[in-house]
Amino acid sequence: MDLYQGRYRPVAISAPSEDSEELRQQRSLFASAVDGLRERDIVLIEAVGQKIATIVGPDCDSSAQDLRAHYGIDASRFSVVLVGKDGGVKLRAEEAVPAEKLFALIDAMPMRQREMRESKRR
Repeated sequence: MDLYQGRYRPVAISAPSEDSEELRQQRSLFASAVDGLRERDIVLIEAVGQKIATIVGPDCDSSAQDLRAHYGIDASRFSVVLVGKDGGVKLRAEEAVPAEKLFALIDAMPMRQREMRESKRR
């Protein structure tokens, strides 16, 4: 997970199985938000059961078990964890998170504010 630090904001979605209603909700909420995820340097990673997949961004080099251990995620429950570019956990939720809520939280961060100012100068 350290390969993302300083460059990306990982969002780890964990669910015990594909049957998780929260997982279906989360996928639906993020389906139309891919451009916003990329704009904010988000790496979207799903750990479902023992499988891990990177949905947006560079591939994760961890196993589902390692990802959960790294972020203190309970494998038996649905969870969403947002990690800042500094490596700190910025949001931990046990229900689906709307993209707008995630974007508002990120856009209020000082590092993101600086990124937005710098992009306007280009």
